[in-house]
Amino acid sequence: MRTDLGYEPFISVHIASYNEKRVIERLLECCAAFEYRNYEVIVVDDSTDESTDILARWQARPGFRIIHRTSRDGFKGGALQEALRYTDPRTEYIVIFDADSMPFPDSLQRFLAYFYQRRNGDPLKKRDEVGAVQSYQWHVLNKSESWLTEAVRTEYAGSYMVERPYQEALGSLKMIAGTAYMIRADLLRQLGWGRSLTEDWELTLRLYCLGYKVVYTPYAETPAECVSTFSRFVRQRMRWAEGHTFNVRKHFASIVRSRYLNLTEKVEFLFYSTYYLQASLFLLGNLSWLLAELVFRVHVPQWTAMLGWSLLFTNLLALPLMNVSGLVLEAAPRKDFGGVLGALALSYMVVPFQAYAALKGLFEKEEGPWFRTPKTGRITDPTAHLKGLLRLRKWLKGPGRNGNGKGHHIEATSSQAPPRPARRLAWIVSAAMVLTLAALGVNAAHAPTVEAAGTTFYLHQIDTTPGTGTNAISFVRSASATETAAASTITVNISSTSGDLLVAIVGLANTTASLSSVTDSGNNYYPPSYGCTAGASGFGANYIKWAPNATAVTSVTFNFSASVLATAQVMEFSGVNTVIAQDYTGNGAQGSSTSPASTTIGTTNTNGLVVGAIQSPAAVTFSTGPTFSVGTTNNLAKVESVGGGSTDDLISGYSLPGVTTVTENYSGTYGSAAGWAACTASFRGMANMDTTAPTSAGADVCFMDLHVNCTWATQSTVSTQTIGAGTYTFQYWTNSPNGQQNVTATLTFGYSPDVGCSALTAITSWSATLIKAAAGATVTNTTSSSTTIPDNSYLCWKVTITAAGTNELWLQYDATTKSTNLNTPTITVPELGLALLGLALVAPLVGRRRLRDWLPTLNRPATRP
Repeated sequence: MRTDLGYEPFISVHIASYNEKRVIERLLECCAAFEYRNYEVIVVDDSTDESTDILARWQARPGFRIIHRTSRDGFKGGALQEALRYTDPRTEYIVIFDADSMPFPDSLQRFLAYFYQRRNGDPLKKRDEVGAVQSYQWHVLNKSESWLTEAVRTEYAGSYMVERPYQEALGSLKMIAGTAYMIRADLLRQLGWGRSLTEDWELTLRLYCLGYKVVYTPYAETPAECVSTFSRFVRQRMRWAEGHTFNVRKHFASIVRSRYLNLTEKVEFLFYSTYYLQASLFLLGNLSWLLAELVFRVHVPQWTAMLGWSLLFTNLLALPLMNVSGLVLEAAPRKDFGGVLGALALSYMVVPFQAYAALKGLFEKEEGPWFRTPKTGRITDPTAHLKGLLRLRKWLKGPGRNGNGKGHHIEATSSQAPPRPARRLAWIVSAAMVLTLAALGVNAAHAPTVEAAGTTFYLHQIDTTPGTGTNAISFVRSASATETAAASTITVNISSTSGDLLVAIVGLANTTASLSSVTDSGNNYYPPSYGCTAGASGFGANYIKWAPNATAVTSVTFNFSASVLATAQVMEFSGVNTVIAQDYTGNGAQGSSTSPASTTIGTTNTNGLVVGAIQSPAAVTFSTGPTFSVGTTNNLAKVESVGGGSTDDLISGYSLPGVTTVTENYSGTYGSAAGWAACTASFRGMANMDTTAPTSAGADVCFMDLHVNCTWATQSTVSTQTIGAGTYTFQYWTNSPNGQQNVTATLTFGYSPDVGCSALTAITSWSATLIKAAAGATVTNTTSSSTTIPDNSYLCWKVTITAAGTNELWLQYDATTKSTNLNTPTITVPELGLALLGLALVAPLVGRRRLRDWLPTLNRPATRP
């Protein structure tokens, strides 16, 4: 530097001291050993202990000036202002050291180099924009004194070897950190020292407001002590938090409005603004999260949980990763990595103290008081210049010289074994953390998305081919019964499965009697207004009745108005356990012909299960059929009752869904002419709900009669989520062509592990009256607590009729003008939050070199006058 400039700029070293008897003399000895020649040392001492005697021995030393004050007016800032008064007029640069520092002999040259630059072989030139150079406060002297000193040492490694070099690489705002920095004397004389608890942060903001920058370098590292007890640590951090936040409030407007700061620097300042306030936000966020989870049990699903855990895990993962990286870059000895967990613990332990102090600084009129951090003076580990800075230089600037000279070696006050580098352990820990973060990101990226965002579920009818598995309608079993004499009942023995559809079919030899009711051992309800009835005088009669979502039975009994010879069959189907939708009364026809046939099935029965039955009051055989006109025919064996001079033949069949059609019939040809009665009925196996409004004009119908239930389900499972407390609103449309009536229904919203909602767990359930001729009528229910839905569940909406008149009410849905729907409280599904978090961490690293190229031009601030 002397050769390049032609002279050595005069440097003044300033030290503020207060009761530092354990450390002050060793600092002065380090200053006396500087290899730089053109400097002075000024100590301003406010001490009331033996420090005054120690400093008296240095009073006459050439180049040293000791100044005693009788008060602590202005604290550290006041003492440094006094030092500025006594500074040699020749001084171009001022260096600040705290009393516990032990700078290396070449420290002054290292600082000085960053105020100058050489380009393309030109002479060395001063960097006018640089106001100060901050270096690494290397807190390592007493790092082995306790678990706390090990933790503090590790914390500084992460901050000064990772965070601050990264800020330097981006060209963002850097902070003067109280010690181990050099500043231009002319600027310091212009600005003077403030009296803040954090005079360094205040000076930083005032420098940037004038258009000057702070440069960071780890290459002038200065060994210093770690705070040694938790109470001292807390007091120190509270002072920092209070003073920092106070100055943010004081200088916020001037920084944000300053034309000398570029966009990157202003963004960094905004980050710094909440540097300590985040402790209070951390407490508030976690308290709110815990209250929501444990007390109120109401929250925004997934996001609340993710944000709550993120508040914890960002520190839990990010801080150790940064600290370990800092130790790796230092090539720190193996034992230093033990402080990583301690630093993590400290980051949580200090939160309530920093939160209080930050809020105090935000709202108070004046700062204070100042609490000094006592020093122990112990040196537990030998210390020399950092050996690992070559890695950092390569990371920041590419291959090049290390830049480290040979500094002196600080010996420990007690003998210890030489430390060994721990690269392998460090890289293992770092890799484990990176892999953990990557795994979380991959897991988040594969989180299922489901229909829930709008929380308004529209009811639909599925008219496409049903799928397989839980969505498929399938035949389970059948049973039949015959008689040898007329009777008022006939019973079919069958062992059914709960939740299935039971289709009960009976044929009567004549019409002198009729079917009164169908009952079974499971007390299921076979609606009297539902069914297919075919028969006329001189012919027999044929009936089809059904019980959807039936409980398990062992027998089904048909009851007649009078004794009659009858034949009966019962079919069981699974998969028809959501909505039942059929042609009003089924379809029936009768006649005397060699070609008995069923009638056409209406359009509401497209792609459904079709059941057909043909009855004849005579012994008949089919020369062809019977078959269904569309789909695959599955016929049961013909059953026949003979007795009392009468005969009754009954054959039934079914066609499973698979073909979409608007017409269907069940017909065959007798070998000889005979009377017949034919019935058909159809059923839909699936109905769904989602957040998409209907787009078709024609409405589907659920026929609401006593004990009938209509159920809709989401067609995909939902991930684990919580539905908050709130109001559920059911909006509906109704109609009844056979006489209007109101019905009473139990309305249930819940979840089930299967798409058929056979194991429905209610989230909310209430009784309501559904009115006739409703056009957008609503019924509501409010819940007071939230419910968590298990992973891989289907959401279900079920309407069960509990009271009705003689004529059923039609619930209309899935039409643009009849968009029956359910509105629930807010349901939020998982987003790719963790994946985005990982991207936020990785993207700056990937784009670092490019950012360094284009950010300065994009964000170029105004030029100082």
